[in-house]
Amino acid sequence: MMHTKRWIPGLAATAVLLTGGGTAFADTSTPPTVSTAHATTTAASCNGNNCNGRDPIQAGCSGDAVTQYTLGTSVGTLEHRYSRTCNASWARITNSRAGTWFYVQGCYNSYVQTYNVPPGYNNAYTNMIPGGGPTIRVGDLAGHGPC
Repeated sequence: MMHTKRWIPGLAATAVLLTGGGTAFADTSTPPTVSTAHATTTAASCNGNNCNGRDPIQAGCSGDAVTQYTLGTSVGTLEHRYSRTCNASWARITNSRAGTWFYVQGCYNSYVQTYNVPPGYNNAYTNMIPGGGPTIRVGDLAGHGPC
């Protein structure tokens, strides 16, 4: 397992945990509805299927991200995040706690990314899956979005 610390734009010295399969990233702030990109915008390095399993910030997909829908559950607030530039989606959870399992899933294909919020964090996000819109859902053990 490889651990790497990464800086998330807009967050002073936020440590990010990067692990093997089912990778996601965590931060301790409450993220905005629309993600902010690096001060110097990173060009998107993937599109659709090429984004599967990739980090949305590292791939340059978070700059134009919008929240497709928000789902409040008993273990946190889930968001379905989508980048039109990258044609890819990911799940973000806020106001949660360490150990909370959550996911993003394609409703009609085998794409899925899961993650557990790491110790010391209450917000996190998964890697991306291709596509967006009503054929993508996010969820956790307490509930899930529509398909």
